[in-house]
Amino acid sequence: MRTLFAILVALAFTCSSISHADDIRWLVSFNGDGVPTAPWVAIDKPETSVDSGVLRLADSTTDATGVFRAPWTPEEDLEVVVEATVRVIKTTGAIKGRPDSKSFWPWRDGAPVSLLVSDGRHQEGLTFYPDKLATWTDRFILADTADDFHTYQLVIRDDDMSVAIDGELQVRGQGAFWKPAADAEPFIQFGSTSKVAMGEAEWKSVRLGVRKRSTPHVSDPVKITLSEPWPIPRPELKHKPTRPYVYNLGNGHLMMSIAQGADALYEPYGVMLSKDKGRTWSTIADWDQTDRAPLPMLRLKSGEVMGMSRWTWPQPDETLRGHTVRWSPELASSTSVQSVLRVMPGYFSNKVPLTVERHVWEEDDGSLRMAAYSKTGPSTPEGLRVGRRYSHLLRSTDGGKSWTPDALIGAGGEPAVVRTGGTRMTALLRVGPFKP
Repeated sequence: MRTLFAILVALAFTCSSISHADDIRWLVSFNGDGVPTAPWVAIDKPETSVDSGVLRLADSTTDATGVFRAPWTPEEDLEVVVEATVRVIKTTGAIKGRPDSKSFWPWRDGAPVSLLVSDGRHQEGLTFYPDKLATWTDRFILADTADDFHTYQLVIRDDDMSVAIDGELQVRGQGAFWKPAADAEPFIQFGSTSKVAMGEAEWKSVRLGVRKRSTPHVSDPVKITLSEPWPIPRPELKHKPTRPYVYNLGNGHLMMSIAQGADALYEPYGVMLSKDKGRTWSTIADWDQTDRAPLPMLRLKSGEVMGMSRWTWPQPDETLRGHTVRWSPELASSTSVQSVLRVMPGYFSNKVPLTVERHVWEEDDGSLRMAAYSKTGPSTPEGLRVGRRYSHLLRSTDGGKSWTPDALIGAGGEPAVVRTGGTRMTALLRVGPFKP
């Protein structure tokens, strides 16, 4: 939940100018005119060369890492300022056997061009791609990091961490500095922490300092309180359940669709029910460990609960087949019908299904609308990892038995769509597989 909140906050970018305070007391510095020396130490095997006051730091193999790390001592009631002037040359991704891959998750795979800082309690920093930079955990900024040298600044205050580029504030990072530190020793480091992913960059300077708080602390706009965990044991499953989608059916009843297989096409999903606001869950008969399991669900005005299967199956006539299920109002029984779906011309794939996700609505006239996304489109290749995905709205006037194209939301997949009043809607789209 906290990660989701952090992602949403990250979208609140601003272009206001960040102040350049003169009272920073620099504790650790590297100025690029040679290979870093004490207090910096090399960890693993960083590849280095120096030219005209610039350190070129590379990771050219898929079986090694290399960073420079220096210790520092936090001081109570002072904020931390981290600055790095760097130009990215190239990066690759962390998919083995795919030298053209561009994807990696820093918190899991490490990163070939990265900056990381720890105060002994939490750690965070920046990872660099040629076309963007991101925090290690959950935020990103689209930017050209390869065109020239740019100065990237982090201001860390308690669990907040803002990000600026060349003095322009890009992320007002409430709650961004939260990931638990790997150990109790504070440090700053830069270089490659990824074995598979490779990269290269030029570093002019890296430094860390402290100063008095430059601005008053701003309270989080939304406060989230977490209880103790409620376990949902499923020891009989081969794979640990992942990606839960929860729907409020009213009267304290929640219904959840959850992935139960490997992260692959047509993996089984299951539907679980809670009658006590999520404290305990039970499986729903006939809808556990099946590729026909519904994902978007809602309670209809009639009192029935309806769901549409996440997966669909392409047909030779350029339609798709899915499954629509209805439960009785008391959720005691269900019926299922095969449904027919159509997409706009040019968006059908006979290899990859239309994926139904997250949201479905009942309109005032009784018709239904739902969000889905295709994995191919005009002038794009077909396959599991295509260059572009497209999000759609589909409409049904017969209770979910058939779905026709209603609107193209835009380029990008995994749509999260909300109604904002009347006919107004707002959507957030993922711009492509393995990207923000």
